[in-house]
Amino acid sequence: MTTAAPRPVHHNPTPARPKQTPPAEPECNPDPDEIYQAKADIQEALDEERSPSYGPGDKAVADYNLAAARRELNDAYACTTGEDHHDLDVMEARAYLELARQHVREATTQGDRMEAIADVNRWVRRLTELGP
Repeated sequence: MTTAAPRPVHHNPTPARPKQTPPAEPECNPDPDEIYQAKADIQEALDEERSPSYGPGDKAVADYNLAAARRELNDAYACTTGEDHHDLDVMEARAYLELARQHVREATTQGDRMEAIADVNRWVRRLTELGP
């Protein structure tokens, strides 16, 4: 008895898939004026931060201004200006709360003190609104 060689099995080759190109992202053309303004704001914030006569509230506001200017520059490059940044809102409220507390400590007249206390209350409410 002779054995026949096994017959080759031909599979239908799968057709080549057409290459899919990823969807094009919308072009971002940063506004040169926004970028220039953001860079100027960063420089101003750095100058403010380097000022010699600072209380803790002034320092907190300067830190916030620098962070906000840097975020503004990043947003300008990413074409996302105008977006809300919760963490920056919280930082702003904390900074101005500290500044208001500093004003309470530095107030020399009863009127100035009452105004500073009103500012403290306003920033405490704002922090409460923003949540954790």
